Amino acid sequence: GNEPSHHIVYMYNWLEGQQYKCAELVRRIMDEMYFDEGGGVCGNEDCGQMSAWYILSALGIYQVDPAGGDFALGSPAVKSAKVHLGDDKVLNIKALNNSPENIYLRSASWNGVELEKPFISWESIREGGELVFEMTNER
Repeated sequence: GNEPSHHIVYMYNWLEGQQYKCAELVRRIMDEMYFDEGGGVCGNEDCGQMSAWYILSALGIYQVDPAGGDFALGSPAVKSAKVHLGDDKVLNIKALNNSPENIYLRSASWNGVELEKPFISWESIREGGELVFEMTNER
């Protein structure tokens, strides 16, 4: 739950069939280590990294390789969000059936096309579009 280990839970996405472990741990960290009062960030807020991890994770994505790698899919805490990317481009995120119990990804799609793996490229995101998570309580 603290930098420099933010990326570790997302590494489950690289193991076939193990994304559910990422989802469980991301939700647990967000629920237990971040809260909306003084001291609500679980570590040293170096230049906003702790908050950036939470915001990206709440959106359901995290860029493990900050030098331009794909974004790993986690377990969004939001039901919907709009991120204005500039140049009139918008990233729309929807998490269907999202709840504290439904933390696992049944599926994810980008602009109506199902993603085969739990990743989305920065090249896709920066063009804007719609990322839809279908959430479930089943691993």
